[in-house]
Amino acid sequence: MVTGVLESVERIVVRSDKPAVDSVRAALQDYCALQGNALGGCLQRLLYEGDTTLIGVQWCLNTAKNEHDVNGQLLALILMRMTDDEREQLVGVGWSPEI
Repeated sequence: MVTGVLESVERIVVRSDKPAVDSVRAALQDYCALQGNALGGCLQRLLYEGDTTLIGVQWCLNTAKNEHDVNGQLLALILMRMTDDEREQLVGVGWSPEI
């Protein structure tokens, strides 16, 4: 499953200047499918709590760095390139109420 996240991130980074919401959504779904990420992993502030601000995404990035979550770091960096409105479309993506 980790390969799926990295492949999704590679497609976003290599093939576009600005990340497309649908591409990021697919990468987030792969990320949340990883064991332990049911509520969004290190990106829970955006995905589960709905904080779409740049400061909120920076918090996610810092959390991912502290947790040594490379996938979370890559996705947070991509999310930082998006607008608040684009990030808002991603709230709730991939997380599952089954913990």
